[in-house]
Amino acid sequence: MREKVGLIGGTEVSRIRSNRLIATNTSGARGVYYNAKTGKWRARLRFKGKTYNLGTYKNFEDAVKARKDGEEQIYGEFLAGRQI
Repeated sequence: MREKVGLIGGTEVSRIRSNRLIATNTSGARGVYYNAKTGKWRARLRFKGKTYNLGTYKNFEDAVKARKDGEEQIYGEFLAGRQI
């Protein structure tokens, strides 16, 4: 039954696939944050209750690329073949 409402293994698949930003996002990219203290961009993502720090970058574009690469690597097999 849980799979029918979009939960698989405690993970909400529809939320992973969504490109929608949360209301508090100011960078314009999911999982990319500016750290004013260091003057750098940080990329991270959460999956199955674990936070993956994907690095700190001088350029915004590099942080966005790291986030996208992280999504492919971490979400990749989980999302393969799932229709939600």
